[in-house]
Amino acid sequence: AIGANEEYSAANFREAFQVNGVSNCSKVVPPIFQTSWCSMTVEERVNEVLKKLLLINAEQITPESHLVDDLGVTSLDRLELVMGIEDEFGVEFTGAEQESILTVRDIIERVKRGIAE
Repeated sequence: AIGANEEYSAANFREAFQVNGVSNCSKVVPPIFQTSWCSMTVEERVNEVLKKLLLINAEQITPESHLVDDLGVTSLDRLELVMGIEDEFGVEFTGAEQESILTVRDIIERVKRGIAE
């Protein structure tokens, strides 16, 4: 658990999450955010980042959605998406990983691997 004088950081958040979803969220997420943020799965949180970045509806996003062909992601969008996902989950993508991400499922799987590390 985080004490009153400790900061909330990506490392603290990473500690709280497991590959299959959320675990121990209440120990690291500020109480004001726990109701919505802690109850969301990795897939739901990835979809939220996509919706906000691309200004699209949730109905347009499926795990099989191709980033370029289905969602219209440009090269600039890809950079912003990677930065948004890195910020949201406290994981880092290598250059090769950034290039290999083609679908929403690719993002979800990479995030899950990063959380498990």
